[in-house]
Amino acid sequence: MAQVKLVSIISRENTPLFIGIYPGEGETTTQLEYDYSSLAYMALDYLGQQQNENAGTVSLLYVHKLAVYGMLTNTANKIVIGCEAQEGSESIEQFAKQVLKVLVAYKSNPFYDETETSIDSQGFRKEMAKVVDKWNKGEA
Repeated sequence: MAQVKLVSIISRENTPLFIGIYPGEGETTTQLEYDYSSLAYMALDYLGQQQNENAGTVSLLYVHKLAVYGMLTNTANKIVIGCEAQEGSESIEQFAKQVLKVLVAYKSNPFYDETETSIDSQGFRKEMAKVVDKWNKGEA
């Protein structure tokens, strides 16, 4: 199973709402944050062209040793997932749906502010980390 390294939620205006970096053993977060944040932005144009108006589909872009998947939600947010590029890795679509569930639960909160420019909720970060951890352990 491919290890998830990056989960990013991008707004309809192409601004990052959330960037989660999930380093493996021996990796430092500092360099990965820069590398993966840049990668998420580079992937936006490609993924946008591939998806056009096909909300809910997952597109793939390989960059160096990372497979970058993107999904356009019904609300025009983009979910970008980066994981280790492996031949024959199973579909990441199930993982993308789990990420979407966390996002929908967050936005369904009656206190959610539609004008916020980033997702700073510790609860959201913890839920996302749980989803990634379960996936990386093969429990999802």
